[in-house]
Amino acid sequence: MVSVDTSVSLSSYSDGEPPRESLAPIVSKEILTDDSGSPVAVFKVVNDTDQDLADLRLGIACFDANGVIIGGTSEYPALLEAGKTIRVDASVIASGVPASCTAFPGF
Repeated sequence: MVSVDTSVSLSSYSDGEPPRESLAPIVSKEILTDDSGSPVAVFKVVNDTDQDLADLRLGIACFDANGVIIGGTSEYPALLEAGKTIRVDASVIASGVPASCTAFPGF
């Protein structure tokens, strides 16, 4: 017989700010290669909110032509001002050349 012990830690910690609306996933505009031949996913990240986004995190997943995840990475733009657009070039670790990559913005 197999048993599992579980535990949960709850916290009332908050920065006092109301939760932000999530940004939609962003599909890469192109996949380049760097000087060593490693893939670099290029993203156009748009802040169409009325708030500056500090400490943004982009969790990036890369896919082959069949839609199977073959790699990824994370990027951390320091600041994305309200109403502005930035370009993010993400060096990706992948088992092959990705057909596409998608960034999932988080805070």
